[in-house]
Amino acid sequence: MALFTKACPTSSTMAAPVASGMSPSALLVSSSNKQVGNRIIGKKIHVRVEHVQPSRCREEFKLRKKKNDELKAEAKACGEKISTKRQPKGPKPGFMLEGATLETVTPIPYDVVNDLKGGY
Repeated sequence: MALFTKACPTSSTMAAPVASGMSPSALLVSSSNKQVGNRIIGKKIHVRVEHVQPSRCREEFKLRKKKNDELKAEAKACGEKISTKRQPKGPKPGFMLEGATLETVTPIPYDVVNDLKGGY
């Protein structure tokens, strides 16, 4: 059994990859542990440096932090104290329907006699 696979990594083997080593032309990427039979194997693959890109998971956080620092500086200059905590979205505003008409729907009566005879 080869230590490094050449196959395309699947979602079961490549969850939250971490770079764990380097060679002149490739990066060793360690991923999740996978249960194989009665043992757990740490999955590793070599990835060419050209195919590696930095994670963008913190971009939104960095922008939010920069914006919050600016807001705090403005509030401090005005002598105010503000909260920069994120707030969840509230419920959508209500509205009234105009020109809606009510329609009463009645079920079709179930005919037991015709059902027992096999007819419709």
